[in-house]
Amino acid sequence: MLKDFDLNALQILSSVIKCRSVTEAANLLEISPSSVTYAINKIRKATDNPLFSRSKNGIVPTTMALELNNRYIKAMELIRDGMAFSSDQTSTEIEQNITLSTYTFLELWFSCIALKEESMNHICLNFISNKYEDKERILRIRKHHIDIDIGSVLPYDPSIISTKLFSSNYQVLVSKNHSTIKDTFTMDDWNKSKYIRWMKSHEEIYKHIGNAGNIDEIKNIDFHVTSDSSLNSLFLCAMSDFLLLIPGYMAEFYMEILPVRTFDLPFENDLRSECYAHHHRSEKNNARIATCLKLLKKMHSEFDDTEHSRKQLIT
Repeated sequence: MLKDFDLNALQILSSVIKCRSVTEAANLLEISPSSVTYAINKIRKATDNPLFSRSKNGIVPTTMALELNNRYIKAMELIRDGMAFSSDQTSTEIEQNITLSTYTFLELWFSCIALKEESMNHICLNFISNKYEDKERILRIRKHHIDIDIGSVLPYDPSIISTKLFSSNYQVLVSKNHSTIKDTFTMDDWNKSKYIRWMKSHEEIYKHIGNAGNIDEIKNIDFHVTSDSSLNSLFLCAMSDFLLLIPGYMAEFYMEILPVRTFDLPFENDLRSECYAHHHRSEKNNARIATCLKLLKKMHSEFDDTEHSRKQLIT
């Protein structure tokens, strides 16, 4: 039986099982739907068993298909283990890349934390641009072009696992050397100031926060600089009298490394920013991804501790 189909056919079968769709599996593997159908038919003829049945929610794998997929997964794990490690693991450990797509400020924050973690010693972080709309972000995860997407919430997709990292109010970032704003921040300061517009941040305010479009104070901000780089926006704010509206979870780390301070918005609002980590469901047992997610959750818990302490001081 095995001579009639190969690992490529089993990979295609595995993708169809994950996607529950020939078309989605073809998109994931970047091949034509006819190639997927050909591979499935090849396996079906060799096993003399149906591999899928149809339902309202798509195609459903049979017991035979699930058994073949389990054996394929185990075989691939053995192959990966054999390629990744030699008999003398301590002297020949191989650095493994992991590709992340996120904001530039989170690149810096995560990198600084990762450099201190022993668990990250043999993982090479590969950061790439996150300047994409939701559909493209989802597609890049589906196609395994990236391992972890860190950013705003994505529409539901059955092939993607999302983990909530941060949720915080928005704050105003001000240089410690600001010519007029010192220890307090008033409504008059808000109205008279000039602002830097970090593109992603403000797009997400309007996209994800229900009442942002109804808050005149947000709509009427006087922007004098616009940038899609969060780091450029942060450093410019630190070096000038321009103000920057930021998610609160960014504040603590950057107040440690830049001459900046933060203030709450000087008007009633319930604006919140949320940040998620997204990865492909098929990679839920990937050790590198698990290590990075553990570190991101550690950043989250440290932020929660800082936020709790800050609220206690206020009250």
